[in-house]
Amino acid sequence: MGKGAGNNSSNTVVGYQALKTTSGSQNVAIGYETLLSNTTGIQNVGVGYNVLSNLSTQSNNTAIGYSAGNNGTNLGNNNTFLGSLRVVIGRD
Repeated sequence: MGKGAGNNSSNTVVGYQALKTTSGSQNVAIGYETLLSNTTGIQNVGVGYNVLSNLSTQSNNTAIGYSAGNNGTNLGNNNTFLGSLRVVIGRD
């Protein structure tokens, strides 16, 4: 269990390189390289292997499943991704 980069106590992190580069807050990253590239995004939730790893500044996204939400860097805000790669429910 950890806080991610920047030692932000409002993040919850479990997994190798999860939330590696963030200064954002209120994120949950569970799994290998989940939210890896998140820099300033807030209130994102990722559960699974390599989930939302390309997301950088977007917020309020939820992704569950193998590589869920890894279909680009400009995913927008307020999305839900279920399953592998590209399934999107509700897009801003």
